[in-house]
Amino acid sequence: MWERQALIKARVVAGDLPFREPVAEVLESIAYAEEIDAAGVAEIDRLRGRMEQELAQEGRGRFNIKTGRGGIVDIEFLVQMLQLRYGRRFPVLRQRATLPALEALHACGVLPADDFHLLLRGYRFLRTVENRLRIERDRPVEALESGDEQLTALARRLGYEGDDAAARLLTDYQIQREAIRACYTRWFVQERGNRQ
Repeated sequence: MWERQALIKARVVAGDLPFREPVAEVLESIAYAEEIDAAGVAEIDRLRGRMEQELAQEGRGRFNIKTGRGGIVDIEFLVQMLQLRYGRRFPVLRQRATLPALEALHACGVLPADDFHLLLRGYRFLRTVENRLRIERDRPVEALESGDEQLTALARRLGYEGDDAAARLLTDYQIQREAIRACYTRWFVQERGNRQ
């Protein structure tokens, strides 16, 4: 399943031009060869749980905006699961990037408006925080820490004002991550049930 998820994102970046299109078609045909069943949905969920457990390193006051609970990877894995579940039926879902895939899932009627807007808003929020952290620290950063002295500066650069800027950023982050996780969980439970 992990390989099929990876093939969703695969693209040909080098080689002879006449050879690129047939290779891209083969990659797509393997990724979308058949709709995933309940076991495939469960496997994607298991892989996501393993990533969170092994990579996120979250703890009291320390959050991982990418691999942690309700992080970017929750959205990416949910989108990829839905692509593998419905992409054979709806070729427009065969998008490499997450945002176009989200939009296609909504346009096809797979993803209702409420879930679409929740995931879109959450994805943009988390990516904005992640990108701002990278700019400020000049390296990849995925962790938000409540006791971090740089958190207030980060919050202000993200548009939060006042003495409680850092606290309000963390509150907004917690709201987003819990909403994302609830949506993720609901879809994985639903799709496991639909495919048994």
